[in-house]
Amino acid sequence: MRILHIISRLETGGAQKLLSELLPALSDCGMKTDVLVFSRLDNHIEKALAEAGINIISLDIANLRSPALIPKLRKYIARYDLAHVHLFPALYECALAACGLKTPLVYTEHSTSNRRRDKKYMRPAEKMVYSAYRKIVAISPQTEKALADWIGPSLGRRIITIENGINLEKIRDAGSASFPDGKPTILMVSRFNESKDQKTLIRALPLINDKSIRVAFAGDGPNLEECRREAVRRSVADRVSFLGNRTDVPQLINGALLGVQSSNWEGFGLTAVELMAAGKPVVASDVDGLKQVVDGYGLLFKAGKHEDLARQINRLLSNEKLFAEVAEKCYRRADMFSIDKMAERYALLYSEILEKQPDRS
Repeated sequence: MRILHIISRLETGGAQKLLSELLPALSDCGMKTDVLVFSRLDNHIEKALAEAGINIISLDIANLRSPALIPKLRKYIARYDLAHVHLFPALYECALAACGLKTPLVYTEHSTSNRRRDKKYMRPAEKMVYSAYRKIVAISPQTEKALADWIGPSLGRRIITIENGINLEKIRDAGSASFPDGKPTILMVSRFNESKDQKTLIRALPLINDKSIRVAFAGDGPNLEECRREAVRRSVADRVSFLGNRTDVPQLINGALLGVQSSNWEGFGLTAVELMAAGKPVVASDVDGLKQVVDGYGLLFKAGKHEDLARQINRLLSNEKLFAEVAEKCYRRADMFSIDKMAERYALLYSEILEKQPDRS
């Protein structure tokens, strides 16, 4: 069984990081898996996949909406038993490229929301695109519901939920990294884009009672410079570290005091699970996809409300018993999200699709 995973680029992000752990796990399940990208970045995610023996195919097209992508995608999709697509714009381009081919398509929906769903006139086009996919995998029940509401009940029957997983041992067996000034540090690991809300954590920092506390952000993205300016405006620039993209995220997690996941929307909250796996108390936005992972284990705050975030952090820091209890609950919660269990469910899905597939010969 030859499976081709397709994603526009392996930049730093939740879906891309997930692939870096899922594809080797699928190989362990007996799947021959390659990944196709529109253009290479030569970053740590690509290196990790290459070291795990995953073949990376590049179309060498930097323009993610180039018409030249379609014939090249079509050529590669036709060579595989099944193609598994991730994220926009690959969602659209692979639907076009696979027209008339016998290779079945699978798509993973990684978020509960996107800008296209704010435009009702996009719904007919979206339905047409999603109809090209034999199965659509949602990474949480909330992601499944949101997408089904958007594309309607007929296509909604094609959606199944397979929750994300992580390599628990990779987090727990990693060493511990220190932060720039050695002070107790709150860590947030996320790309600086519209779905994440680093600003709320920056705004909460002046309200945290313990002034020795620092905040560190790992990640990069278009909103990074605005967040730097926000730290200056709030007079906390000397207490905030912007670490950029890092290859030692497990070590950073182990070295942190606690973790924050501040988001405007989420499909699942993979970083929250990674923090939990290390036994770190997690404070997270109460948004769909994320709150279902954290609620009852870590603490939630009202999304975008920095006063509420600061209040929850102060609760943890002022109560050693609560801190220890939340840390223990988070640690146990992470056990439910194993990358091996996730890979087994994907392997079963692929097998079920191909068993129903007409002979391609």
